[in-house]
Amino acid sequence: MVAYYEGETDHPPTHLLPALARVLGVSTDQLLGLEKESTRNRDLQLWRRFSKAAKLPLQQRKQIVQILDTFLGLEKTKEG
Repeated sequence: MVAYYEGETDHPPTHLLPALARVLGVSTDQLLGLEKESTRNRDLQLWRRFSKAAKLPLQQRKQIVQILDTFLGLEKTKEG
């Protein structure tokens, strides 16, 4: 990868595309810009909401965790 960046080429080595896509959690088509990232955009909206929720008071955060656990079918674990 260092040689790639030092060589100042316009395209990444094609043999690395599958590995890069896997690490980034996208398809190679998404990596190349051939396919829209609609799923990722929806995830981004969810993460923005989680970031806002993380700033709420402790009691409200606990309520959110309880609701998520209910939807995800998780058993409640007590944390100190």
